[in-house]
Amino acid sequence: VGQPPDDLPPPAAKLPDEADSLAPVMPEPTVPEPTIAEAPKAARVAASDSQRPDDRRVLMALRGEEVEGKLRVEIEAGGPVRDFQSFTLEDPRRIVIDLPGSWEARVPEVVELDHYLASKVRVGLHQDKIRLVFDVAFDTDRQPEIEASAGGLTVSLSPVPLQPLPRSL
Repeated sequence: VGQPPDDLPPPAAKLPDEADSLAPVMPEPTVPEPTIAEAPKAARVAASDSQRPDDRRVLMALRGEEVEGKLRVEIEAGGPVRDFQSFTLEDPRRIVIDLPGSWEARVPEVVELDHYLASKVRVGLHQDKIRLVFDVAFDTDRQPEIEASAGGLTVSLSPVPLQPLPRSL
């Protein structure tokens, strides 16, 4: 009585006891894989093919406050903005500021100012610039003061100066 030969198949599985065979067979519980929802992208980006992402500027915030009867809007860009163009449009009256280059916007497309001189600023990304459009009131001076600041630009809107009434004789 020796060892079984090496070429025999493995033994069959052990038969379950009678008590085990009467128990209901329950499937193994499965834990579903968690679904990961991708968060909406907070920033909007417009970059030209010729510019590297490292060259991109970031519009981080737009804040408006009244100072001495003027509406001052701080355009926070993470550093001074020295190159810009501005112009006005009529019907309805708007002041437009273009900041050339490749930009990322971390602000909404519409920033409500809720001021009597300007109701809102609309932000538009283009291939070669970011455009800020101020929706202004009829009595807002058409020539805003625009100055470079340490963090970006400061735009000051003023009411149109009142003209004295002509004297009647």
